[in-house]
Amino acid sequence: MKTSINTLANEMNLQVLNLRTGIALAGFTSYEQAAEAAKQSGGYVVSLSRRAGADLWTVEGSMDAGYDMADFWTNRGALCYESGDYQLFKDNIEGAADGLDEDDREAFIREMNAAAEIVHTLDEGQLFVMGDDREAFTTPRYTADFCDDDNSIMYRLGVVADLDK
Repeated sequence: MKTSINTLANEMNLQVLNLRTGIALAGFTSYEQAAEAAKQSGGYVVSLSRRAGADLWTVEGSMDAGYDMADFWTNRGALCYESGDYQLFKDNIEGAADGLDEDDREAFIREMNAAAEIVHTLDEGQLFVMGDDREAFTTPRYTADFCDDDNSIMYRLGVVADLDK
């Protein structure tokens, strides 16, 4: 028996979003939670998007996993590392410092050694992201929602269902 979107929203503490073509559940903490809601509703997991200032969400396509932030950041020119990449990161520091004058080289190596320790201590499923400007941060590898600030678009995992059948 299918469970209605509104019932699932209440039971799972989720949101009901207005789409251009109907409604969807959103507010999931993981892909697994979205897949469970899809199973209960007889629906499917999709990627939803909304531009800043828009009222309605758009279905982008079906999803079989959460958003891969390594792909997202790599496509924007950033370098991404997981805890298993520690030795690779350490091995590349000296080569990356080639061509710098002595003072800059020492500062760069110090900064990169500190970053290497962050990579070394990452938890499973975490990602260390380093942009071209050496801005660096950690983020979950997979997520249920994110904002593409460059293009002012919010993305969320959603569940849509055809409950008329």
